[in-house]
Amino acid sequence: MHEKRPRRIRLGKHLSIKADYLPAIFRGEKITTIRRGIVVPIYDRVYLHSKGKVIGEVEIESTKYVKVRDLTDKDALLDGFKNKRELMENLRKFYPDINEEDWVTILRFKLVRKIKEEDKDHYIYYGYTPREIAKLALAYDVASNSEEKRILALVLTKNSIREAAIQLGGLHNRNKIRSILRSCTEKLLKMGVIKPKK
Repeated sequence: MHEKRPRRIRLGKHLSIKADYLPAIFRGEKITTIRRGIVVPIYDRVYLHSKGKVIGEVEIESTKYVKVRDLTDKDALLDGFKNKRELMENLRKFYPDINEEDWVTILRFKLVRKIKEEDKDHYIYYGYTPREIAKLALAYDVASNSEEKRILALVLTKNSIREAAIQLGGLHNRNKIRSILRSCTEKLLKMGVIKPKK
């Protein structure tokens, strides 16, 4: 019987982390994250996301592939847990059907910097302004639907996520707008329309 081929997942420029783990990362107590499947980082440095916001930038120092059965207490400690049992309890919250034969990826990282609120748009969109992304997204027709096109047009004409959100009904719409802009940014990047700025 052939072994089931593990899932391969490309890690782009953004790494999502549960907000509960951020204090441990900032204290240097959590220096790895364990993900199900074979995760292949594309970039050496990625942006740390939590609750839809960019929190910081980390450098991927190493990538290790192991089966769940081969995880150790040391792996758990580096991931911010007391032991393997506690680590497994956490993994099962994210992957309820995970088993001993599944492959996981241990991504070891180093916090390069925290990102201030006023600098976040620059990092989210690889150095481009929200207006530039909106303009390119409309020009290359990467929006998923008519509502996204309408929102991109608002960002373009208002030249501000804040003003576009107000036009849509309130500041609570800012995260929705940022999510659309992020998605369009990734599509433009894959198409080769844009390249990350320094």
